[in-house]
Amino acid sequence: MHFGEREDIGLGVLVCLLGGLMLTWLHGRDTAPDTRGYELYAGFQRSDGLIEGAPVRLAGIDVGVVGALELKDSFQSRATLLIDRGVKVPTDSAAVIHTDGLFGGKYIEVEPGGAMDMLGAGESFSFTQDSLVVEDLLERLVAMAKSQQAKCADALKHPEATPAPAPAPSAIAPLLPIDKKD
Repeated sequence: MHFGEREDIGLGVLVCLLGGLMLTWLHGRDTAPDTRGYELYAGFQRSDGLIEGAPVRLAGIDVGVVGALELKDSFQSRATLLIDRGVKVPTDSAAVIHTDGLFGGKYIEVEPGGAMDMLGAGESFSFTQDSLVVEDLLERLVAMAKSQQAKCADALKHPEATPAPAPAPSAIAPLLPIDKKD
């Protein structure tokens, strides 16, 4: 049986729509927060790049997701972490924002402490570490390089003002006579 051009286009559109719906459904299943867990809170000065749905890891294993991010009155960001019910977090643990690779997505790594008491639902981390911003790090490196370049240029312009370097220590130890008694 041969279809006309109009039927072929309609069938192609239908297949594309079904494929898109299937991909949307699969994606929604992977990133949906686990509501069977409990909430913990972490406050950060900077949470650049951290998004809702980002993983929360403990020892490199996913143990929850970032459920929400909000700006508090103190101009801090507050992350709501949805932790799997079976996972216990010591009270002196730290919540640290890490980057997955050099330019990957952000996630929260829980670095467990040694306390015997565990955080309960609705409690907050006492220790947090903000997101490292790669651009800020590169700016610091460039500023340090410019400072060193200016010092070198100044030393070349005014060599008399530059103290002479200390002599390098001799690489070869002096030979000492050995008194052999037979």
